[in-house]
Amino acid sequence: MSGIIAITGASSGIGLATALKLAQEGWIVYAGTRHVERDRELYAGQDNLYWVEMEVTDVSSLEAAFGRIERERGNA
Repeated sequence: MSGIIAITGASSGIGLATALKLAQEGWIVYAGTRHVERDRELYAGQDNLYWVEMEVTDVSSLEAAFGRIERERGNA
């Protein structure tokens, strides 16, 4: 499979494991985190993985994150 997917909580645990697995399977993964600079090294060298700052309790943060994805990938 392939496509575009956004994952919240992608800096640890199930979110991190899911992001890595889907990227390995060919998905384009936008990994949502509140700490982009701190977490950037987790995905260093990984193809198909893109960090996006995302705080799921903040509507403006979600709008900005998904706005970025839409600008970069079209109507994903």
